[in-house]
Amino acid sequence: MSTELPPKIFALVSAAVFAISCGEPEPVELSNQNHDDDGAEHNHSQPPSQPECMPVMTQPDACGGHIEGTWENAEVCSDFELQGTLDQFGCADADVRTFDYWVAENSGTIHFEDGRFVRTLEVIVDLDMHIPQYCIDLANIDDCDSFAATAGQYVGLPMDCSEPETPDSDEAPGCDCIADEATVDRSDTGSYEVDEDTRLITVDPGNDQYYYCAEDGVLNLRSVGGDEDLPMTEAYTFVP
Repeated sequence: MSTELPPKIFALVSAAVFAISCGEPEPVELSNQNHDDDGAEHNHSQPPSQPECMPVMTQPDACGGHIEGTWENAEVCSDFELQGTLDQFGCADADVRTFDYWVAENSGTIHFEDGRFVRTLEVIVDLDMHIPQYCIDLANIDDCDSFAATAGQYVGLPMDCSEPETPDSDEAPGCDCIADEATVDRSDTGSYEVDEDTRLITVDPGNDQYYYCAEDGVLNLRSVGGDEDLPMTEAYTFVP
């Protein structure tokens, strides 16, 4: 078995809880009008109360469109399955009992204007899983507290790990790990460029790229590259 397994496990969990460190957003004063690239005002049709989030979004789904203006009511979604992916990478006895995530209240907006963007997005994560002992042994980690500290560096949110109170067998018990409605802050700000041919938005800092589709008052953004273990879609509704 490869010794690369534990870092992969940590990275997968990290991807699953969207832990991208982007720093604190800078205050930026921006208006709330939506314009075409030539400066003409652009009218979106009336958006639904909640955006339709596309859990699978590839380049053919990236319809492009006009993104300038303010978008809110964010939803996040993905076709990612943590349990199945852990199985795929050799930790088949892991047990993901709970894996939920949702956008925090008073969060979930993004604004594009004149080559600058501001995103305010906090995601609440509820994670409860059992990691078997052989996965911990491969990481050369001695106990559950150390596993929590090491995993936390990858995951980017507080996680408590402890031995099960009632182990399933007499063998080494492994670790039960919990992130109890922890907050992951994905808020950021910076510059952006739109490539209408590839329907990609490139943001800086980070040089991250997103497929985008702004249509019928709904904006879907999906990261490409960097989050390959968990391609994540953010969906917003336009603010008229």
